[in-house]
Amino acid sequence: MLEPIHPGGRLAQGESVLFPNLVPYSQYAAVAVFSERHWLALNGFTPQRLFDNLAVAVDYVRKAHAFDPRAENCAYNINYLYPSGGSLPHPHAQIYLDPHPTTFMRLQREASDAYRTAQGRSYWEDLVETEEARGLRFVARVGRTAWITGFAPIGFNEVRAVVSGCETFLDLTEGDLNALATGISRVLQWYELTGYNSFNLALYSGPLNASRGWRVHLSMITRTAMLPYYRSDAMHMERLHWEAAVDRPPERIADDLRAHFAGA
Repeated sequence: MLEPIHPGGRLAQGESVLFPNLVPYSQYAAVAVFSERHWLALNGFTPQRLFDNLAVAVDYVRKAHAFDPRAENCAYNINYLYPSGGSLPHPHAQIYLDPHPTTFMRLQREASDAYRTAQGRSYWEDLVETEEARGLRFVARVGRTAWITGFAPIGFNEVRAVVSGCETFLDLTEGDLNALATGISRVLQWYELTGYNSFNLALYSGPLNASRGWRVHLSMITRTAMLPYYRSDAMHMERLHWEAAVDRPPERIADDLRAHFAGA
């Protein structure tokens, strides 16, 4: 479906190349590979590689949404290596773009809308302000992005980021993409230092056709390291009850990660 959206059917920036997803999870699903290399250590996800990949994904969202304005729900996702659910080791991101949101996106929006109706403010801005003031789970600011650990983690070593003043992917500036790329790269470096090589990441956008106080935000978690005899860390609690079990409190993760950001 990319050919009617963009002549040639592919988009490229730097080492990144974006093309239609062979196994689509949304109406306008796309894949954006990071490099010709079939394997990257986590420190190989450099700020430049991440910036180029994010930029080509956002460019695709702009073009596809212009082609079909009904496709207003989008997210940028990474499953890296088999423990994360990745079917190929080749490093790539998957773009979700569809008239319908995923269940998690819908629930977040409903809660965000309810908060704004009740409080008259953006939940996401209040979240960042509160976490920064308390300091327990606040990590750092990079540009307009604020990096924190989750109060109620949904996975191991969860790190979150909120882009202040930015509601949708269409609002992301070059500076925002640089800040996201820098922060993601630092978190991945830290993951590698602590012994992980597999992770999941999702960058969520607000609905492209509406403005309701949403903020572009990110969640990333580690998965069991891929070793000759690795195991999946997803069990019935996560998959059937939507309850997350974690091994470290978010405040401890923030302590370690805060020092890593400061020394980067």
